[in-house]
Order: sequence, then structure tokens, then C-alpha cells
Amino acid sequence: MLKYNIEALHIALQSFKGKPVWITESVSRNRRMGHNSQFATSVGFIMTLKSVKWSFSGANLVLIGTEGFTYSLSSEHIVRFNAMESGRLSIVEQYESKTERETTLWLAVLPMGK
Repeated sequence: MLKYNIEALHIALQSFKGKPVWITESVSRNRRMGHNSQFATSVGFIMTLKSVKWSFSGANLVLIGTEGFTYSLSSEHIVRFNAMESGRLSIVEQYESKTERETTLWLAVLPMGK
């Protein structure tokens, strides 16, 4: 049983479509201790979001970006999401008794090139 409103999350993710988006991921090995560098690993990248798809095998929400980038979220493990401010979204998934993944998306401000 889902612990969040999947339709509201899908709408929030769709709002990033066609825009450059920073995506950061932090995986905590001890959710009680949080997402600091002592207990978590992290990664970040930018992609332009082309679409948001639903994968029935694995029950994943898949973010499809340019240049072949994809990023998946396990809909079964999402415990909460928060549209913290305009152009910023945080999604938390929990696995097993200790592991937690926090994904944050926000609109990227890219320098104008010539």
C-alpha cells in the first residue's frame, strides 16, 4: 500500500519536463543518523527531463532525460515527497530497516553560452 499520493508526485515530476534539472541522490546506511558524509554516499548530475514514465515491471517511476540519461524511483519504497519550494522536490525511499535514499530535484540555472 502506497504511503503517498502517486498522482500528486507524478504531477510534481511533470513540472520539470523540458527543463534542465539538478538531481542529487544521497543513500544513508543508517537513516537514524541522517544523510551526512559519515553515514551516506551521494552523487549529483544535471539532465534535461524529456518525460516521466511508469514501469510496470519493478513498479518504478522513470525519469527519462537527454543524452540517454534515466533515473528511477521505486514507487513501492517511497515514504514521502515534499515540494519544498517552487522548482525543488525531495523524494525519500526507505529500504530494509536502515537504508534510505533521498533524491532531490531542482531546476538548474545554467550559464548562457555563446
